[in-house]
Parts: sequence; structure tokens; C-alpha cells
Amino acid sequence: MRHASWRTQKRDWHGKHDAKRNRSRKKSLSIPVFVLSFCLLGIGGWFFFFSHFFIIDIVDVSVEGDIDPAAVREVFFDEMEGRRLLIFPRSNVFFFDSGAARRALGNSFAVTDLKIRRQFPNHLSVTMTGKRFRALWFTQGILYELAPSGQVVKNVDRGIVQLPPEFRAVASSTASKPKEKKPQEHIAVIPLIADEKNQPAAIGQTVIPEEDLSFVTALPSALSDIGIRLSSLSLSQGAPDLTVTTAEGWRLRLSFHTPLDEQIHYLDTLLREAVKKKRKKLELVDVRFENKLFYTFKDGK
Repeated sequence: MRHASWRTQKRDWHGKHDAKRNRSRKKSLSIPVFVLSFCLLGIGGWFFFFSHFFIIDIVDVSVEGDIDPAAVREVFFDEMEGRRLLIFPRSNVFFFDSGAARRALGNSFAVTDLKIRRQFPNHLSVTMTGKRFRALWFTQGILYELAPSGQVVKNVDRGIVQLPPEFRAVASSTASKPKEKKPQEHIAVIPLIADEKNQPAAIGQTVIPEEDLSFVTALPSALSDIGIRLSSLSLSQGAPDLTVTTAEGWRLRLSFHTPLDEQIHYLDTLLREAVKKKRKKLELVDVRFENKLFYTFKDGK
């Protein structure tokens, strides 16, 4: 009996010792396993969110209409700049904002059908139907498409165009308004022209002479060449000049009677040699007449 009892005690001791050793072994292994799992998770996260493997570098565009596919592609690549949530690159196929791209296209084209598909790992496929606006006329809260002749062609759904703040301020309180999205900086790719007198317009009516409209349609590109982004324009029907509102918020006075390239040259010279680093404080610049150039600042100085 004593011999059997001694064997039982020895077996129990060995069992407890083995269990303790196994617990110690598991504990010693848990730390390396945790570190390894954490590293693998970090590497996987970096690969999915920051690796160039998922950076969009192919945008296939198929367009039905008179829109240049290269112009559409440029809109998409512009939307890929910067980061979302201050961390993730917008060019990552997982974080590309297709909603922002739709709104940007609506600022430039009359889009009737648009499909955006992500094709992993770095590919966007875009199919759309639409046409390029020549110019838009805004009065009494209504947006109209203009023909190259300056005639009003038809009403345009305001829901497909992101109106700049100065247009929303002019809108009539009686006009039907689409649901407004959160205000964003507006950069016009096409001319958006507001009637300063807010007069009614009719289909077929010529609201701006053809030669003046040609002047206006050349403005976005001409201003872009000297680093200025156009937000909107305003003029009165039959007036000899117009007012441009820039994306920076200051206004620019131009004349239809002076060649555009000359006025752009005056403006560029004025900004570089006189205004210099005070550009953000600008309120108004007038370059209609070479011998009467002037500018004012918001503080009145």
C-alpha cells in the first residue's frame, strides 16, 4: 500500500510539474506570436492602403457625345490629388471618391449617363454619355445653356452643376432649387455667366454677342496660364465689359473692346510687380485700359 501510495504521489507531482511547464511554455510563446501577428497586420495594412500596387494609374474612358476623353481623364486625375482623412491617398483604388468625380464632371459637361467601375488593383473604367457646355447663363435663379452664337438654347438642370457661392446668392427665392450639397470651392472649366441685372431670358434670345462669347470662352484657359482659377463671370446684356470672380475671391474687370491677351499681360505684370505677396488681400483689379490700371485691397489700402 505504501509503495502504491508513493507511486501515486510521484505521478501527481510529475503531472503538476508538466502542467506548470506547459503553461510557462505557452506564456513564453504568446509574446512572439503577438509581435509576429502585429507585424503581419501592419505590413498588410500598409500594402493595402499605401502600396503603389493599388495606386490608380489607368483610367479608361468611353464617351458617347462631343466630349474629349482626355478632358474626362484629366478630371479624374485631378480628383486623385491629396489625401482622405488626412492619411489615405485619394489615388488608392479603395479610397478614390467617385462621388466627387461625378460632381467635378457635372461642372464641365452635361452628363446624362455615367458609370464608374473600379477594376483592381489599379484601374478605373468610365463610360458616359453627354456633351460639353459652350457656356452657361444664369439669371433669376435659372441656368441656361448658350449656343456659340450667344443664343439661349434651353434650361439646364441646376442639379448637375455645382454653382459657385456668388451664383447661389443671386438666385431668386421663388425659383425652384435642388437640394444643396455642402459648399465647396468652385473652379469653372466652362464659363458660368451671371446677368448683373437679373433680367428674364427666353429660349432663342441672344443674351450676349457671338464675338463677346468667344472672348468669354477663352477666359478660363487664358487666366489659368498665369495661375488664376476662374469661379464665375457677370455682365449686363449689351455692356462693353464684364466682371470675373476668381476662386481666390477677388474680382477682375475686363473690357470686350481690348484684346484679351493684352489685358492678361497687364494683369500678370500688375500681380508680379505691384501686388506681389499681397494677392490674398486683393478685392478688385481693373485692367480694361492700359493707362488706367488700378487695384484695391480688402482693407482699403
